Amino acid sequence: MPGFTTDPAVEPICRRLDGLPLAIELAAPWLRVLSPQQLLDRCHTLLTDGPHDSPARQRTLDATLNWSYELLDARQRTLFANLAVFVGGCTEAAAAAVCDATLGELASLVDLSLLTVSGQRFGMLETVHDYATRLDDSSPDRHAAYFLDLVEHIELVGPGELDHRETLDRERANIHRAIGHAVAARDVSACMTFARRLWRYRPLNAWLPTIVDVVGEDPELCLWAGMVARSRDDHPLAKKLFHTCIAACDATLWNTRVAAEHNLGVTYFEEGDYQRAAELERAALAAARSVNSGYGVPFGLVSLGDVEWAMGDLAAARACYREGLTLFEQLGHNAGISHAQTGLGRVALRCGDTAEAAERYRAGLAAGGDPVFAVECLETLADLVGPAEATDLRARAAVLREDDETL
Repeated sequence: MPGFTTDPAVEPICRRLDGLPLAIELAAPWLRVLSPQQLLDRCHTLLTDGPHDSPARQRTLDATLNWSYELLDARQRTLFANLAVFVGGCTEAAAAAVCDATLGELASLVDLSLLTVSGQRFGMLETVHDYATRLDDSSPDRHAAYFLDLVEHIELVGPGELDHRETLDRERANIHRAIGHAVAARDVSACMTFARRLWRYRPLNAWLPTIVDVVGEDPELCLWAGMVARSRDDHPLAKKLFHTCIAACDATLWNTRVAAEHNLGVTYFEEGDYQRAAELERAALAAARSVNSGYGVPFGLVSLGDVEWAMGDLAAARACYREGLTLFEQLGHNAGISHAQTGLGRVALRCGDTAEAAERYRAGLAAGGDPVFAVECLETLADLVGPAEATDLRARAAVLREDDETL
């Protein structure tokens, strides 16, 4: 209707209530005494109070769900409550491992509209999940153990990294809960596993400083936490953690020490101290070569390439990126390939070779693995191609920026 507008809180209220007609009907009377924003902030009230002129089982969502719950047999009630341990749904395998659920039992709850199914995942509407959570008195240990085991098999470096990132994206909320359980229990072993496997995964790596508090100044943990702090632009904390790591490394941890020195150089680079960054990166690269550090050498090369490019030595930068690209391709490291190709694109662009620059940026985009370089490739390519393709490239870059608040 022309000129018709709604309060900005109306759409979030409907989402919070899963779009359920009964839930919205129960919410409406509260608008006599609450603003839409106040109603959004207090939606939980709908589960405990409601209009008194409705049938008894429909006076509140709680009463409606109680009525449905009473229709379940004992096993269904237990399973329904225990499935609330999952956040954001689960697979059939997870439900079986954590709740001893069979496919038939899950299907019976779907038939009763207490579970939803989408693709290969089972879940609950948010209002139903809130209700089930209050019934669940099971231990979260099995849930935490299941997702700890899942994370132990995650590899974010190498040919399978894209598939593993998709797994983490699907199970992010469940893993977040499992990490919280490990931290609360001060389970050092579990915390180290989560840190080791997830520090490269930004949506879950904010836990790293808390895990350091649980585990202590373990050299590898300080390295991972330092890289997380650097990625979040907390350079003072990053430098402190890298120095702690370097000081704690003994003769058996040369690769860890090299990585810390390399990342210390990157931190200075990001602060704009190119001279100090170059000194650190050259020293770290020499150390990596001396101990034949598998990933240390190519990472050191592309990082030194960044410094050389920033200081205007394009020949040196090109040499670093090319050697780094060769090594990353041998390792099958997608993010590293993207970094090296993007660097070569920068060099070509500054040299005025727009054709090579476009080719390099397309290769960097195709490699995937790192949204930072993907955005740079998309946005730079948009300046090098025709209007129609440029519009599409900028739209794709905008989506990536929207998905990651740091870009």
